Formats: sequence, structure tokens, C-alpha cells
Amino acid sequence: MLEKNRAIDGLNKELMTKVEQLQDYSNQIKELTLIEERQRISQNLHDMLGHSLIVLRLHLDALNQFIDTDPKKSHQILDKSKGIIDHSLVELRETVNELKETKELADLNSALEELGNSISVTDKVKVNLQKYFDVNRLDISVKDLIYKTSQEFITNSIKHGQSSLITIKLRLKNQTLIFNLSNNGLDANNIVASNGLKGIEHRVKNLNGTVSFSSNQPSGFKTDITIPIGVKIND
Repeated sequence: MLEKNRAIDGLNKELMTKVEQLQDYSNQIKELTLIEERQRISQNLHDMLGHSLIVLRLHLDALNQFIDTDPKKSHQILDKSKGIIDHSLVELRETVNELKETKELADLNSALEELGNSISVTDKVKVNLQKYFDVNRLDISVKDLIYKTSQEFITNSIKHGQSSLITIKLRLKNQTLIFNLSNNGLDANNIVASNGLKGIEHRVKNLNGTVSFSSNQPSGFKTDITIPIGVKIND
């Protein structure tokens, strides 16, 4: 019996070791995915700018050809060139935002701190960020939800709620993320689901979570979210 118990204990220890290894491998894969995503975005940026510059060079060569002999044609070429530049700027902004978002998700701890500090620096609004575990251990889809929801909540708290204190709390319980956001702004007795709130609901639903919007006491607005994590994450 004693030998059997020892064998079971040995198997349990071996199993726990394998689980830890799998978690480490999973984290490595996530980091590689982020690196590959940055490389993909960088390549897209290179291709887009390269194409636009070549087309602009052709337009400038044509403009040089017609500028003295055909003013109408020259104006057409200029208009097309401006259109190419405007389109390139839009794509460039989108690419920069995509790169920034990828970086933010890679280090969510720092991104949330930066998000809070960028607001608190005005002294009119304070963001109280409470994290009870390393949020960087979370899956990238959950990190995306946390960042975008925090961003949306802070924006609404300032724009609509006239808040001076915003609290964001992240903790784990029984392999479930407990994500609470609250402010001390205007009372929110009649809550209407705006596009921002609908976006939060959609992201939470995609992760099989729950979300509720309600009045905060003694005043203000709060959002409570739970997301099943499915794996144990150390504090």
C-alpha cells in the first residue's frame, strides 16, 4: 500500500511538472506569435510605402513632362498624387496603431500603467489601478479585452460621467478573471447601451464571459466582468 501511494505521488509530481512545462511552452508560443505579427505588419508597411513612392515618382516624372505644355493634365496629375499621399497617410496611421496595439498587448502591465498615468498627469482625474496578479500571463485575447475595455471606460468616465476618480481592479478567483471598473461621476440610473458598451458586451461574449453595467455607490457608474481563464495562473 505504501509503495502504491509513493507511486501515485510520483505520478502526480510528474504530471504537475508536465503541466508547468506546457504552460511555459504556451507562453513561448504567444510571444512568438506577437513577434511574427510585428514582422507581418512591418512587411506590410514596407510594401505599402514602397508601392506608393514608386507611383508618386511616376506621377512626378509625368508632371515634369506636362507642366509647361498642358496645365490641365498637370492639375489632374497633381490631384491624383494628392490622393495617393492621403491614402498612404491613412494606411500609415492604421499600421502605426496596429503596431502600438501589438506592443501594448505584449506588455499589458506597462500599457495599463501608461494608460492610467496619461490621465492622472492632469490632476483633475485619478486612475486607481489595482492588479493582484501578473496580467501578462493571460491569453492575448483576454489582454485585448482588458486594455480596450479600460480605455473605453476611462473615456466614458471623463466624457460623460465627469469623474474625478476611476478604479480598475483585476484579480483571479477559481480560474476566473474578475474585472471591475468603477468611477465616482454622475449617477447612472438610466443606462443606455451605447456603441462602446455594446462593443464591451460583444468582446466579453466572445470569451464566454459575463458583464453587467450598474450605478456605483454613492455615485457613479460601474462595470463588472468575469471571464473563465481555464488554467491556473500564479500571482
